Amino acid sequence: MLLISYHLVIFWLFPIASNDAIYGQARCNRNNESTFRKYGCYDFKSNYSLIIFYMIFCVYFWLSALQIRDGYPDFKDPSSLTRTYGLGPYLKNMIFYNLPLMMEFKTLLDWCFTKTSLDVFQWLELAEINNTLYNACNGNPGLYKRKLGTRISV
Repeated sequence: MLLISYHLVIFWLFPIASNDAIYGQARCNRNNESTFRKYGCYDFKSNYSLIIFYMIFCVYFWLSALQIRDGYPDFKDPSSLTRTYGLGPYLKNMIFYNLPLMMEFKTLLDWCFTKTSLDVFQWLELAEINNTLYNACNGNPGLYKRKLGTRISV
């Protein structure tokens, strides 16, 4: 429905409305030399801004079709700052999160481009929890160095 209505607006409504505003009729009036020479004809073929607008939406529909065909990812990849453990990644993470507004900008961008049911404030809280868990795991090297499923001695 969106594709059909889009084409109706581009090829029918915009040219008719533009020509009606200039000539008082739906089609160009080539008999009125002064007006035609001054404004030209606003059909699709001669209206370059309408052609560019149409091409942008064609790219948009193509990218949407690719996204529908390939689907959304099943889960969000972990942050590049919290993938690995150790002193180097820990220092990079601490510097990044202590720079003013960097954590908020990153979290806001993540929220904008991730399919989620959380609102932005819940997403900020989730990012803070993830950062706290990362710092806790980094503070306990025995936790991230051991193989999952092995027994922990008392």
